[in-house]
Amino acid sequence: MYELHYNQEKSHWWFCARRKIVLDIVRKLHGERIIEFGCGAGAMLQELSETKDVTGLDVSPFALDYSKQVFNGKLIQASLEDELPFKNEYDIGLALDVIEHIEDDLTALKNMEKVVSRGGRLILTCPAFNFLWSAHDDSNEHKRRYTSRELKTLIRQTGFEVECITYYNFWLFPIVAAIKCIFKLLRIDDTSSEIVYAKPPFFNELLYMIFASERFFISRKIKLPFGVSLLVVLKKR
Repeated sequence: MYELHYNQEKSHWWFCARRKIVLDIVRKLHGERIIEFGCGAGAMLQELSETKDVTGLDVSPFALDYSKQVFNGKLIQASLEDELPFKNEYDIGLALDVIEHIEDDLTALKNMEKVVSRGGRLILTCPAFNFLWSAHDDSNEHKRRYTSRELKTLIRQTGFEVECITYYNFWLFPIVAAIKCIFKLLRIDDTSSEIVYAKPPFFNELLYMIFASERFFISRKIKLPFGVSLLVVLKKR
């Protein structure tokens, strides 16, 4: 799985557009010390390290081995379900499509909260709507998908407050929802569908431009009414 992510994170439309959207948000926040929870194969670490003091954390030693190939900063192997050995050290935390992999998502959020300094931010993304569940979620070992209401209920049990919450991957939502529902009805495995892998370069570039264009709305805190995923900016009280 990590080899696949390592190869995809560099050029795949979904990873590149998500990275572009999140980096736009990070640039508008004050803070030099950043930690990425669930850093995976390290593409975001590599980009952030050009201007920020960045730390990567992941439960998997295999993920950290891939991160080392593109990032020479601090890397920590740890589980977010366990209390982390440092507190109030980082101005900004990132948890990009992480909590859906964790059985105890509330404990994970509380542990991330302890690491972020008072007044600091956590940028979090996760997949939306359980009716979009498919073989792709199974293959990525997801535990759940979220609605905005469910995510806000979870966050209220922590020391974070919501600064901004929105669905995103909005423009492509009707296409993705239709494909997932048809594939589910026909019992077709969607893990190898073209919209997932987007093998023709022009198709990959088109999907990237469509998805990345949503940063115009998100950077202005304009809420999108639905989408394939959720994005939230949290502030530690």
